[in-house]
Amino acid sequence: MAEATTNKLVEKSQVAPITTKTTSLPLSFLDLPSTGSFYNNFYDFPHPTHIFYETKLPSLKHTLSLTLQHFYPLAGNLLCPPPPHKPFIRCTDNDSVTLTVIESQADFNLLSSNQPKSLKDLGKLVPNLSCTTVPNDTFVSPLLALQITVFPNCGLCISITYCHAIMDGRSCCYFMKCWSSICRSGGVDLTLLEISPPCFDREVLRDTKGLEAIFLRDYFEARSTWKVGHGPLPKHGIDDEGYVKATITFGRDDIEAMKKWALNQWKKDDKFQAPQHLSTFVVTSAFLWVSLVKAIYRNDNEEEQVEMIEDYFRFAADCRDRLEYPIPATYFGNCLTRCYVGLK
Repeated sequence: MAEATTNKLVEKSQVAPITTKTTSLPLSFLDLPSTGSFYNNFYDFPHPTHIFYETKLPSLKHTLSLTLQHFYPLAGNLLCPPPPHKPFIRCTDNDSVTLTVIESQADFNLLSSNQPKSLKDLGKLVPNLSCTTVPNDTFVSPLLALQITVFPNCGLCISITYCHAIMDGRSCCYFMKCWSSICRSGGVDLTLLEISPPCFDREVLRDTKGLEAIFLRDYFEARSTWKVGHGPLPKHGIDDEGYVKATITFGRDDIEAMKKWALNQWKKDDKFQAPQHLSTFVVTSAFLWVSLVKAIYRNDNEEEQVEMIEDYFRFAADCRDRLEYPIPATYFGNCLTRCYVGLK
C-alpha cells in the first residue's frame, strides 16, 4: 500500500551545454524502436537539505553542463515527421535539459531497499518527457530529463528518463559515469580525465540484413496510433496502489547450486546433450521464467485436457562485441538485438 507522502517542488531549471551547435543526427536502424526508459540511482546523504542546496546542487548543475558539452545530442529533440520521412534528432543553439529538484518526506530506506515498495511511489521519483506537435503533423520530444529527489537527512535519488532513440542502457551508463567523473574531479574537462569522448557516427553500423525497412514499417504503424501531446513516449508511474516492485538477489552459492541442479536434470534426458557450461544469465532467467509461468497458470486444472499454450521469454542482448565488423568502444547509441525463446 502506498503511503500518503508530501513532495515539494524546489526548482525546475534548464541546463544547457556551455556551447552548442546546430546540426542534425540521423537514426540508425537500431535506433528506430524508440520507447522511453528510466533509471533511479539512490545515494546516502545524511545531511540537512540546505547543505545539498548550497554546495552539491550548484556543482551537479555546473558539471552536468560540462558533460553535455561532449554529449550534446542529449540536449536536442527527436523529430518525428509523417511518413514517408524518417525520424531524426535535431540540435540547435537553444537546446537544454530539464532538471527538476523535489523534496520528499517519503521513506528513503524503503524506496532504496530490495523490499517491496509501491510503483506509484517510485513513479514520483521519475521525470516525464513531454511531447508537442508542430505544423505538418510532426511530433517533437526532448531526449532527456533529470530529477533529483532530496530526502532530508537521509539521501538522494537522481533519476534519468530518456528516449531510446538516442541511446541504450550501456550508453546511458556511460553518460552517467562521465558526469560522475567530472563532478568528482571538481569540474575537470572530460579530455583531461583520460576518458574517451562518445562516438555519434551512425554510419559505423551496417544494415546487412535489410532490417531498417522492417523497423520503419513497424514504426510508421505505431506512429499512426500516437495521440497529440503524447507521442512515442509512455507516461511513467502506475496509479493503482496495488502494484509493487521488489528486488530478489542471488548469492554465488545460490547461482552455483542452480547451475549444478540444471546440468544434472539435463543429463537425465537422453534427447539432449548437456552443455559444458551454463552462464549466470541463463540460470537466473530460467528460474524467473519458470516461476512466472507457474504463477500465471497455477489455477489450471491439470486433470483436464487443456489447449496447448505457447509462452515466450524476451530479452535484449548487446551487439557491440558480436557484430561481424568492429565498431568503436565508445559508440553512443543503440546496439541491441531483440531475442526470444518459446516454450509450449
